[in-house]
Amino acid sequence: MGFFNRDRASKYTKNVYVPSILKMAAVDYSNPKHRLKRLDEDPIAGNLVLKTAELITARPPLFLDKNDNELDETRNTWEDNQYNNLFKEVIESTRTHGYIVCEVLKKPINDRTWIIHDSSDIQTIKYKDLQIESYKILPILEGGVETSLIHAPVARELSPDKVIHYYVGRYDRSLQGLAIIRRCWHALVRFTEIFESMAMYDSRIGNGILLIIVDPEQYTQELDSLHNAVANINNRRYMILKTSAEGNPPDMKFLGSSAPIDFPTDLETCLKIVAGASGFPVRYLIG
Repeated sequence: MGFFNRDRASKYTKNVYVPSILKMAAVDYSNPKHRLKRLDEDPIAGNLVLKTAELITARPPLFLDKNDNELDETRNTWEDNQYNNLFKEVIESTRTHGYIVCEVLKKPINDRTWIIHDSSDIQTIKYKDLQIESYKILPILEGGVETSLIHAPVARELSPDKVIHYYVGRYDRSLQGLAIIRRCWHALVRFTEIFESMAMYDSRIGNGILLIIVDPEQYTQELDSLHNAVANINNRRYMILKTSAEGNPPDMKFLGSSAPIDFPTDLETCLKIVAGASGFPVRYLIG
């Protein structure tokens, strides 16, 4: 049995892996002043980040049928449910707090169908054997007054099956376990495109993000190898593993490298190609 206290959240928000960012005291990309400092450091990369962020949050992903024809009705549903705003909040909150929990509401409140929880209102995460058992949510303090979006301010428990989990930070098995992101949108959404853009967004500001998308049914036997391999990675670039549209086994894209990399059957061997001495921020997705 174990607990993850929000007091530990600083471990995932302090970017100790990028000295230049720390030297500038610009570790919080959601802070406009920090963004300007990073723009001064590398104007080309900085402006590319801003353009990428605008693309991510300004347009919905592609919704296609089996014949690759776009589904206008599904696109409209995406926009009506404000999922673009959700993406923006996810990007900002994970960068600031290191993790978030997205609670999907049964009934919309003020046109919102979700609530984002992070270290500002998650007091503890209770887990056992790498499986999260519950989240304890506290009311948010605004101006010294407790507030809540859904009802009178009161502490409450959230079970994992009621939320979507997002983790960002250095892999630490003793605290985090395996970071799982569950699908929260229509199955026709091209998730790989969306998260690939988010990974590129993060890597261009100097964080260095490894993005791994794995089909759990194909790699059930490889998860232990994934645990061990991710812990040893130290590289500013990242790769993406994904099943092709034809259902073929995943191929690898190692963005930022001109050297071709073949995808071996052993996931640990695959990861060791870009492994280094120790630590760097990792976002890894199973599902």
